[in-house]
Amino acid sequence: MDGTGVMTLHSTEPGPDGPFAVTPLESLRDGSMLYCARWDGAVGDRAASPVYRHYRSYRADHASRRPGCVVLVWIDFDRAGAAPEFFDEVVAGNREAGPIDGMIAAHLHISTDGRHGLAYGEWSDENAHQVALDPGGPLGPEGAVTRRIETVAGVRALTFHRYRPHPITPGR
Repeated sequence: MDGTGVMTLHSTEPGPDGPFAVTPLESLRDGSMLYCARWDGAVGDRAASPVYRHYRSYRADHASRRPGCVVLVWIDFDRAGAAPEFFDEVVAGNREAGPIDGMIAAHLHISTDGRHGLAYGEWSDENAHQVALDPGGPLGPEGAVTRRIETVAGVRALTFHRYRPHPITPGR
């Protein structure tokens, strides 16, 4: 989502009012589809839900692999300044944990109103993400990332969902 290959180009000649990149994601829970879209410039009234701007990314050493699983994490904050602080702690926790098996990258986004965060995590597969969440894992209850983000005041809710990147077939 940050212009470095995460998104798949949907059209070679985007119109000024439409997205220039769309990534289709298939839910690993129920098979439903979610489309992540990138616009160049302002979105304005086109968005019914929060509009996010890229804040920063974290890439693992083996970041050249293609993700087999995308994990979207939605975070709600009770104050606008909490999102950058939260994401800075996510990156610090990832660095503290060292290489996390199966993690490729995390692209961190903050809503334009500053009260929502969206993490677009790229993983080798669903199992690698689950292992990282298990007790003893870096995202688990006592893990480095969890310990760091728990110090940030203002987090109201955090939810995630796993997806499989779905290829766009040209000509369809």
